[in-house]
Amino acid sequence: MNTNLFDRKGEVHAGGLWKHKDLTDLRFNEPPPGVYPEPTVPGFPTLPNSYTLYCGGDQYLVQYGNDTNRGWGLFGRGSISDGNPTPLRYFLSAGLGGYSPMGQKRGDKFGLGWYYVGASNQFGPIPQALFGPRDGTGVESFYSFQVTPWCAVIPDVQYLKADASALANDAFVYGLRMNATF
Repeated sequence: MNTNLFDRKGEVHAGGLWKHKDLTDLRFNEPPPGVYPEPTVPGFPTLPNSYTLYCGGDQYLVQYGNDTNRGWGLFGRGSISDGNPTPLRYFLSAGLGGYSPMGQKRGDKFGLGWYYVGASNQFGPIPQALFGPRDGTGVESFYSFQVTPWCAVIPDVQYLKADASALANDAFVYGLRMNATF
């Protein structure tokens, strides 16, 4: 649904997914890496249904001139699932982004976002012992330099915060991409 808060363009959306397909029951086993969400792990019990509900939205705070597709604003997302067989119970994210005030004529973009993901609490003893699924949170920031009309260079930094009892440490992840559109 389109919105027009503060006389600025925005949108809100909601939806859901439902699968009637046998998937591995998380209380007994975690599928091998790279296989999920393939239906089942041979020899382990399955569940026949899964669901996810989600909602989110975007709202411009600033729009540049008469171009209603250029500006920057807020965004947010949230979802909740069955937690078994879906390995994530919920997800939240929010942030600020859009066309940069400094390079908006050139087409530069920026973003700063935060997320929180909640792992299912229905993992059985085998996947708990092997994988120790935990909740997670992080922040990400990027700036897209529009070098030419067809080429953008995008540095990115993320901070990932591990759960207090997780095996991994907090981490910074740095990236640099180039996007060429012909």
